[in-house]
Amino acid sequence: MSDFEADTKWENYLNFCHYFCFAIPKSDEELKEAIETTTDAGILLVDLKSEIQEDMSYPVTVYRSPQSRSGSSVSLVYETLYERILGWSGSDNQL
Repeated sequence: MSDFEADTKWENYLNFCHYFCFAIPKSDEELKEAIETTTDAGILLVDLKSEIQEDMSYPVTVYRSPQSRSGSSVSLVYETLYERILGWSGSDNQL
């Protein structure tokens, strides 16, 4: 909980993703409530008290699905990457 309250750099990540989730311990009700009331990010509840599965993971429940983030900042990131990789800008008509 203290990390969530003190470290807000996760907000910067919202500009670089289409979906954003917090994966938190299933038993941490205080943290779940804090995330629910301060952001619309998805919430994944990880059951750390259960047995580890064959693939070395814990059971995860989607408590709240993330909303699709289709803001211009996400698009700008991809456009910039395409321009750098392909060596052209969107205003040019060449490939």
